[in-house]
Amino acid sequence: PPEAATAHFQLVLPRDHRFGVDSIPIGICYAGTGDQGFTRRRMLTAVPLLRDYRIGTIIIESPYYGLRKPKHQNGSSLFYVTDLFVMGGALMFETMVLLYWCEKMKLGPAILHGFSLGGHMASLCFTT
Repeated sequence: PPEAATAHFQLVLPRDHRFGVDSIPIGICYAGTGDQGFTRRRMLTAVPLLRDYRIGTIIIESPYYGLRKPKHQNGSSLFYVTDLFVMGGALMFETMVLLYWCEKMKLGPAILHGFSLGGHMASLCFTT
């Protein structure tokens, strides 16, 4: 669907970070089942990682979720089993692009992580 074609993410870094100049470890955080948007992962994962360990986070939105949800889809219920494979494939490609971008912006080393479905997607992306 056209809605899923654009990847959306939030980048959480320290206020004093000089983008592209300073190096900082970064995590890419994937959405769990039903996790629409960014708020839960920002508050429960990104903010504590930044505050306690000075690790930045990219919070990526999955295809078929949040802003990427097809207009006719209710909640996070996918219409077809194959949509789950499309979600994984899209996130693998998007992760490769983000990791390349992170390297250029001195955001690294990188970790991939998530809860529930997000953990599964992180493991898929790690294998590419």
